[in-house]
Amino acid sequence: MTDIRASLPSGRPSSGRASVGPDAGWWAHIRWFVNGLTGQNAYQAYLAHHARTGCAAPPMSEREYWRQRNDWQDRNPQGRCC
Repeated sequence: MTDIRASLPSGRPSSGRASVGPDAGWWAHIRWFVNGLTGQNAYQAYLAHHARTGCAAPPMSEREYWRQRNDWQDRNPQGRCC
C-alpha cells in the first residue's frame, strides 16, 4: 500500500519559494496556498531570490519592497480581478 503523503506536493513551488514540509499538516498547506494567492509571501520570495542571486546590494526592507512593488504596478497596469 502506498503512502498518500508521498504523492502530495511538498509545498515548495518550482520557483524555489519558501517551503512547507510534507509533515506540516493540512493547515500549513492551506495557509501556504492562501498566502500565495493573496501575495503575502512575495517579500519572502524576494528575499530568497536576493540571497540566491548573490546581489552585492543589501536587500530592501519590507516597507521599501512593498512601496516599490505598488509603484511598479501603478506604472504598469495589468489585468487583475480587483
